[in-house]
Formats: sequence, C-alpha cells, structure tokens
Amino acid sequence: MLTAEDLHEQLSWYWEWRLGHLAVPLADRASAHFGDRTWTTALPEAADGLLALIDVAYGEWSAGVLSASPDRLGRAHQGPPGSSNERYPLWAVLLHINAEVIHHGAEVALLRDLYRTR
Repeated sequence: MLTAEDLHEQLSWYWEWRLGHLAVPLADRASAHFGDRTWTTALPEAADGLLALIDVAYGEWSAGVLSASPDRLGRAHQGPPGSSNERYPLWAVLLHINAEVIHHGAEVALLRDLYRTR
C-alpha cells in the first residue's frame, strides 16, 4: 500500500530535480562566462536551497550580461568544459542560455500549477 510519503515523493522529486536543472546550469554558466570559472558540484538538499541558488545565479548572470561590451558580445567565449561555446559569438550563447532558463522555468511553473490544482 502506498503511503502519503510515497505519493508526495513522486512530485517532490520532480519539483526539486527541475529546480536543480534550472539553478545549477545557470550558476555554472554565470561562473563560466562572467565569474571565476568555478562550477557548482553539489545541489542543495531542499527546494529552499535551490531557490536561493537560483536567485544568486540569476543575479550573477544578469550583472554579467549587462556588463558585456559590444566587442565582447561579438567574440566567441569559452564556456563550461566540453561545451561548444567557443564556436559561437557570446551573444548567441547568451540567447541560448536565456532560452534554456525560460524553458526550465516553464517546467517548474507547470509542475507548480499542477500541484496547486490537485
């Protein structure tokens, strides 16, 4: 027989997993393109920690994007190891990352709406 905890775990895992998929790549990309090039390796254990990481990462990302000169936006820039960022101008990489954040943010919103309507 399923318990309430089992039922909660199904949604909780996706909720905290999707937040991680939003928080960690944004934090990593902010560091790779605008910071000290260190990467996040450990996820916070709970959603509140992930939300805090998203806020920090978004702040770092925004500051970096706003500080980029036209010359820098036109040059290729190395991103995280193993990425193909060096083949594209920085502006194209930034548009891609913005789209990814919007995409994963929409997933979180959908899960949140689903959870609230049940």
